[in-house]
Amino acid sequence: MLSMLPLQIADSTVLKVDLDWVVLGFVCQFLAGAFLLSSMGRGRPRMRLASILGGAGLTLETLRNALHAKARGQAAALFFLLGNGLVLIGLLMPGPRNMRIEMIGVGALLFLALLFLLLLGRYVDNAMRRYIKVHLSLYPFSFEDNIQMTREIGALFGVESSGQDTLESFVSKVRDATGLPSTSRFGGGLK
Repeated sequence: MLSMLPLQIADSTVLKVDLDWVVLGFVCQFLAGAFLLSSMGRGRPRMRLASILGGAGLTLETLRNALHAKARGQAAALFFLLGNGLVLIGLLMPGPRNMRIEMIGVGALLFLALLFLLLLGRYVDNAMRRYIKVHLSLYPFSFEDNIQMTREIGALFGVESSGQDTLESFVSKVRDATGLPSTSRFGGGLK
């Protein structure tokens, strides 16, 4: 069994490499590429065209896509740095090859990537709530004049509309959920 992979260099020097670390480093690089690729362009051209041409109304989807892209880009950067570090360890600290370590390491990296993807939706929803609360507390927003956006904000904060809700009662529920005072029309402003 090969314990280390010898590499021939131009001046006849032999470089020994620990394949366990190098393989794990390349798996990290692959994951970094996958996250980076998935962070680009999530619906942006369609949203931008709608805002330019006045097509579909305003939606929270733009914020959601931006937060997804940011988080996936950050995950890509972390996997990229980890991958480079693991390859460097493999080059600087040669040792015997152990397929069991490689398999456990690859499994752990894939588990971390899947866990990140599973938790990403919850993270994005929580971040959107934080951003919206801060924004609404600083800038006026007419919930009554933007009922579609009010519905989206309500859905994000878990506000459900019953058949007996009036516009005012639904807006009041959304204001309560976002922590805004129940004022009529043109809410926002500092408490």
